[in-house]
Amino acid sequence: MAEFTKNPFTRLSLRNISFVHRGDCEFDIIRQPNGSFMPWSVHSMIEASSVGLSRKMACEWTEKADSVTAQIMRANVGRITWQFFPGPKELLRFTMTLSNLSQSDWKEVSVNVHNFPCPRLFRGAATYAEANGLIKELRELWPAGVNAAHGVYPFKGKDARYTGNYWTVVPCALSAPFVYRIGGGNEPTPHARWCESRPIVMGIVCERINAVLSNYDWPCLDLDMDFGEIPSEKSASQNGLIGIMEGTAEDFLECTRGF
Repeated sequence: MAEFTKNPFTRLSLRNISFVHRGDCEFDIIRQPNGSFMPWSVHSMIEASSVGLSRKMACEWTEKADSVTAQIMRANVGRITWQFFPGPKELLRFTMTLSNLSQSDWKEVSVNVHNFPCPRLFRGAATYAEANGLIKELRELWPAGVNAAHGVYPFKGKDARYTGNYWTVVPCALSAPFVYRIGGGNEPTPHARWCESRPIVMGIVCERINAVLSNYDWPCLDLDMDFGEIPSEKSASQNGLIGIMEGTAEDFLECTRGF
């Protein structure tokens, strides 16, 4: 399949939010807030899964008045359905459903959702998660002398199994299934200066995770979603929120209550 940037794009709408996709399960969630002369967007994707379903598969999209749905499927293996609905404070509410179409039971099923917020004023800004019931900037969790610019932060009771030299597993125990980043206004552009005068937050929350992944070289912040065991010919679902909102970290945390 052709690279994402080389595929023709299609645009779908959900109220004042647009979805732009180019064939794969990799897309932009776009809205233009009042007063901004440039749109805000989250480049999001199903990066990978433990069952062989990933962003480089053909993706079917469905648009309805109250929802937009993306679906990837491999016959006799499985299907992921990712459905989006209007949510609070211009965030999107979503439901992700995994269906086991194989003849074998699935154990420790996970899906990695990768997010890349734009504009670039999010580059280098502070990223937060909850550890031991306290909100922490992720760099506060790094061991002394360790630079975990590409860091994996396990959820409590989870063993984050990442190998290779790129990702550093940080010894911590997150206690809430979200991650968020505050806009920094740290680029000398009119758009960055406009955003700097208004607090904005990019975040994602769901029901169960194995880990948060964060990249400080690029404004990437991901969740490794935990779907547990899925027997043959059965499904499992999670609900969540995703997007860029105008407001403070406290506003975002208020939206996450219940997850």
